Amino acid sequence: MTMKTLQLLIVGLFLLLTTGFGQDNDSPYFSKSFSGEAINDVVVETSGGFVKVYGGSQSGSKVDMFVSANNWNGKISKEEIAERLKTYLVRIEREGGKLMVSAKPLNGNSWGNGKNGLSISFVVSVPEAASSVVRTSGGSLVAKNLDGNQTLSTSGGSITLDDLAGDVRARTSGGSLAISNCRKRMDAATSGGSIRAENTSGIITLATSGGSLNLSKLSGTISARTSGGSVEANDLNGECRLATSGGSMTLRQMSGGLEANTSGGVIRAQITTLDKFLTLNTSSGSIDVEMPTNQGMDLDLRGSNVKMDLKNFDGQTERSVVRGRMNGGGIPVKMTASQQIRIN
Repeated sequence: MTMKTLQLLIVGLFLLLTTGFGQDNDSPYFSKSFSGEAINDVVVETSGGFVKVYGGSQSGSKVDMFVSANNWNGKISKEEIAERLKTYLVRIEREGGKLMVSAKPLNGNSWGNGKNGLSISFVVSVPEAASSVVRTSGGSLVAKNLDGNQTLSTSGGSITLDDLAGDVRARTSGGSLAISNCRKRMDAATSGGSIRAENTSGIITLATSGGSLNLSKLSGTISARTSGGSVEANDLNGECRLATSGGSMTLRQMSGGLEANTSGGVIRAQITTLDKFLTLNTSSGSIDVEMPTNQGMDLDLRGSNVKMDLKNFDGQTERSVVRGRMNGGGIPVKMTASQQIRIN
């Protein structure tokens, strides 16, 4: 069977099985359900639409396909959709425990078929234990309520990750990242958007080249950096390293080990529990810290003016430098700033 014949059969199947032809993204153009053997792995690829993968289905799996024009012409008729689909290869099938879903232009152009192209999107419902590999070059991605490993990438949209229990790797070149209620391992990066992460634990690695970081209620081993925005963090617990090349840092209710670096802003930090290490650096701003001072610390503080109430201290004290042991020494505390350092 030739590829063209296969494509015509797929389009014909759509026409027979679809009871309603969606002309927008409110209702699916085509739906297909799978029963019997559980789906363990999902592979989804489309060049012009969004993909959402949801876990938790106990009675089988389902794929909903949404189709719309990928230009500014608005809605198109079911007849026009069917005609344009003849220039696409659409695959929705199961291979054992693997679900294969894809939509690709037959001409090989990842951007579709110009002004006559389609935006083909998928919503996939599978068992909670499933893993997925998802790719789109022109839309947003969502993964939710899944325990397996997830790999997601898009060149032109945002990524939303919620309630994921496995290893997660997510990449977008043109959108924001929203992460919540995840655990185990999170590796997420964007070249053109902000990152918001909350209620997440484990080994967390976050990076953006063009947006802010907003972090809340994270625990574990945390590394987050941005090249072009501010950092706001609240209630982070564990071993945490934060960095920005172009913004201020506001850190509240931090506990554990903390390292924070900025090349272009002020650092304001509230440390509730000091443990392992504290390192704060700014090349163009001041540092203002509220922290426990009754613990043993090895202090190395350097700024234009260092203000700290030193008790049980043995070492060097000058206007711009404080170096020595406080309360017998212990946790390394290092701060450098081009302006004032104030510790309460």
